[in-house]
Amino acid sequence: MAATRPRRNLVVLAPGQPGDAGLAATVSALLARADRLPAPDAGLEGLVGDLFGSPAAPWPTAALCRQHDAGDAAGHHWLHADPAHFRLEPAALRLLAVGELGQDADETADLVRALAPLFGDAGFELSAPLPRRWYLRPFRAGGGAEYPRLPAPEQALGADLFELWPEDAAGRHWRALLGQAQIALAAHPANARRQAQGLPAINGLWFSGAGMLPGPPARAPARLDTEEPALLGLAGLASAGAATTQELHDLRRRSDADRRLAALLSAVADGDVASLDWRAPAGRWLWRPRHRWRFWRR
Repeated sequence: MAATRPRRNLVVLAPGQPGDAGLAATVSALLARADRLPAPDAGLEGLVGDLFGSPAAPWPTAALCRQHDAGDAAGHHWLHADPAHFRLEPAALRLLAVGELGQDADETADLVRALAPLFGDAGFELSAPLPRRWYLRPFRAGGGAEYPRLPAPEQALGADLFELWPEDAAGRHWRALLGQAQIALAAHPANARRQAQGLPAINGLWFSGAGMLPGPPARAPARLDTEEPALLGLAGLASAGAATTQELHDLRRRSDADRRLAALLSAVADGDVASLDWRAPAGRWLWRPRHRWRFWRR
């Protein structure tokens, strides 16, 4: 007698409705018969923290991303200082883009060199292992740092800087550092070249994700399909015995999201899936094979 093939437990992070109409109809039919669960909390830890047994407190995403990017995060307090584009309005300074602004490695190196003395005088080293992700850490290993508590870029885009910035002592200190960085960036020849090329100016930095590298997570998905560096960094800390039966498929920001989704839905249709946990901006749903008999739901 042939052994029964184990069925898959899928967790899908979806950006919204699929672009393909046929896939969208299939997903709608599945979710109509699934159990509706409470929507995930905001932030990466709210979205997938349960998969790693992690607390709901803000994750130190800078340290996790740094560990994935460079493998040297242990022993330091880290802070994202990612390149950003702000738009000055009559009564606001609005954050429009963070990270990927069309900069290459050479341009990044020029800008980091220009800003390094400013942050060095404040006791921090600025580095950029990748053009889209820049980091700050204290020169003294293990030294604490009063970092500003600002939301992740995806939660801050489109918002007014003045409404988001904390008004405590750390917030005022880092607001002054940001102002000095903006002056240095405005005068840098790289931004004149970018303007001539029709690219957005790198006219500021976005600080977020403060903290030190955490210990190994209590558990982790057996399979992780994502481009999210913080998740990859966290999964890399997990011990071999921490793997669960879950698979995490992150379709957010994927250019081939529809193709990947089609493969997952094919596995559902073939009876290879024991559960489908769908997490999207509109909410969260849990589908199991027995739900296909809920034919009255449409």
